[in-house]
Amino acid sequence: MQADVLIIGGGPTGLLAALLAAQNDFSVLVVDKQSDLRSRSHAHYLNAYSLTILVQAGLAYEDLQAMAVDEAIANRMVICHQLNHSLATLDCSHDPEHARRFQRAGRYGGYLNIRASQLHQALLTRVKQQAITLLLGYEIAALDVSRQWVQLSALHDCHVTQRVACRYVLACDGANSKTAKLAGIACNQRRYFMDFMTIACEGDLRPFVQDQAMLYWIYHASIVACMVALDIRKYQILQVPILAGMANHHWDDAHIRQMFAAICGVNQTQLQHTFSVESQWRLSTGVLAQAQVGNWLFFLGDALHQVLPAGGLGLNTGFADAHNLLWKLAQDRQSRRAVMAQTYAQERLPAAQAVVQQSIENYQRFMQMSATVTRVAPDVMIKAPRFLAEMPWVKQWWLHGVQILHESLLDSQSELDAALLKVKDQTEGIAMHGDIVYQGACVLTVAQRYYYHLGLPDKPQVGRRLLHGYCQYQGTTHALADWLCYQQWTLFYHVDKVEIIRVRQLLSCLACQYVGLTSLPDEDDGIGLQPGQIMVIRPDGFVAAIIDTLVPAQWDQFCVFAKSLQSIK
Repeated sequence: MQADVLIIGGGPTGLLAALLAAQNDFSVLVVDKQSDLRSRSHAHYLNAYSLTILVQAGLAYEDLQAMAVDEAIANRMVICHQLNHSLATLDCSHDPEHARRFQRAGRYGGYLNIRASQLHQALLTRVKQQAITLLLGYEIAALDVSRQWVQLSALHDCHVTQRVACRYVLACDGANSKTAKLAGIACNQRRYFMDFMTIACEGDLRPFVQDQAMLYWIYHASIVACMVALDIRKYQILQVPILAGMANHHWDDAHIRQMFAAICGVNQTQLQHTFSVESQWRLSTGVLAQAQVGNWLFFLGDALHQVLPAGGLGLNTGFADAHNLLWKLAQDRQSRRAVMAQTYAQERLPAAQAVVQQSIENYQRFMQMSATVTRVAPDVMIKAPRFLAEMPWVKQWWLHGVQILHESLLDSQSELDAALLKVKDQTEGIAMHGDIVYQGACVLTVAQRYYYHLGLPDKPQVGRRLLHGYCQYQGTTHALADWLCYQQWTLFYHVDKVEIIRVRQLLSCLACQYVGLTSLPDEDDGIGLQPGQIMVIRPDGFVAAIIDTLVPAQWDQFCVFAKSLQSIK
């Protein structure tokens, strides 16, 4: 078998990479161990950048909206002991700054919450509509970097094999990637945290809650959990930390039903829900020592970085990996030089490391919130002494006492409100994904690096993704995104005093489109170009350069940069 691009792993990141590769006219083969391809992930948060990427890959935004959590509750979270009695609530929609940032973060708003299983099915449907080959029930068995081939074996019979000669291999086979092991690449920054149990709850939650919300932080004597209301009418997920005194074998349907009735504050006979324990898993982090091997093997998504599920970082980072890589591979093929692909690790490995650190900080804030609510240091419950395991009633007694305390003290409200504010930015998440900065040969200069700084820059900045904004072209206002195209570079220039002929000569190798603009100086969301300035946008929407052609030193620097794009080292 042969393929331009072989993708190992048919999860959301692998399928998105397949769509972007096909969009760039590569022949694509996707391999996955499952014979019935589906996603078991419970990720749900899609940031502004991911929405843009998905639409570019052919998914209609209207369809994404239809799958999303109701807008009315998507920005709400609640602290409670029982769902019918909210102790503290937070609704980001009531924050004027939230609305401003939401609109600026991306063309389709700041984010949507969509179940990963639904998104995966939408991506799979789109893949099946394209000239993309799916090989299911196979896994990678061997690879040869120097000869550029991969051997696949069938899971039902290891003697059934396929050898694939391919121009590129994209490893999207998740945490503990077998591809990485075969390539001899170690995982660094490995850390383990606490264990969790995932319980799927199917039924209508509305009769039992005081406030409809997306997230419920539940601290009941019978259970401590985070509930994600992916569909408050039909489907919710309980993420339950495995604390001292919790015996796994007790989690049968009867026990779950009893516990769920307790947090709903009703009798079990009033429940129409059904339950299933889906998995038990451990929070862990790690980053591969290498993001690529030469210009042939590349690691994306969880195969490259394992992050904590705190702040919606994992899935979005995997999508950004794919978007960063595929346009570079396409341009290398067009120029017949392997130069752009060399910058993948240069840009994405620091991003992966920053994402891991950010997820740890988010997790620590969640634990601080829990400590505020329970009045117990986080480590006490996680690393409790053996007597707690032998006497679980101690934990139950303490949480019951905390519940009485919260419901009786008038001044506890401000304390709980403050606890929610500790995690507001991590769950609202707009700016966390909008401020990553690329440093490498594909950008002229890099602004000071603030990974996930909780604020969006007012104007475009080099190395950052171009935010949603407007400009004037031939007397008409346009969205900047109207001109951006994943297949080519875009150059914006102020119509006054820019010698565009010279610029065209420098950037002819990039098939760059040119748009002459006048800025909107009175608008907060204008591009802000001044006379003599040009801005170069990469195919992935990141700002490659902002230069003042009237300043000789800057013009000389830009000339060197433009020519260097033809021979990146």
